[in-house]
Amino acid sequence: GFGNRLYLDQLVFTTPVGVNELSKEIAFTLFPNPSNGVVQLSFQVSDISKIHVQILSCTGSIVQAEGEKVYEPGRHEVVLNKNSELRSGIYIVTIEWNGIKMSRKLIIN
Repeated sequence: GFGNRLYLDQLVFTTPVGVNELSKEIAFTLFPNPSNGVVQLSFQVSDISKIHVQILSCTGSIVQAEGEKVYEPGRHEVVLNKNSELRSGIYIVTIEWNGIKMSRKLIIN
């Protein structure tokens, strides 16, 4: 027979949180991606949040870092690779807020 099987895609395991904590998510996008130069990081926060942004190489070393800033609730944008100093390649952009870290892949052509 086929048995009882459960298939799950796109699982994300993080530190356990309470039900009220789930509404304090942050969503962020990188545009354009892939890029030939400047990249716009857009994000929205639901509460006042300290946010730290880093760009890492594939080996995990920090290539660029934006200083930690406090953002009010709402939508915000940060310009990355302002002087087009990133070489062609694949990078990881991490955004950290309130002890939670999320990452996205960034491709520079």
